[in-house]
Amino acid sequence: MTTFQENNEVLSRNEFLATELLKIVNSLPGFFPLKEEFEGKLNDLRSVIQGLRPTSHGNWSY
Repeated sequence: MTTFQENNEVLSRNEFLATELLKIVNSLPGFFPLKEEFEGKLNDLRSVIQGLRPTSHGNWSY
C-alpha cells in the first residue's frame, strides 16, 4: 500500500468517526449542556479532515 493510500484510509476512518460522533451528539436533547459546542467542534474537525484529504493525483489539496 502506498503512502497516499494509507493516508487516505486513515483520513477516511477519522472522518467516519467524527461523523458518527456528530450523529450521537445530534441525538442528544437540546437542553444537554455544551451540545452546540460539541456540534461545532465536531463539524470543524470533519472540515479539517476533508481539507487534509489528498487529491486523486497524490497531491495535497489546498
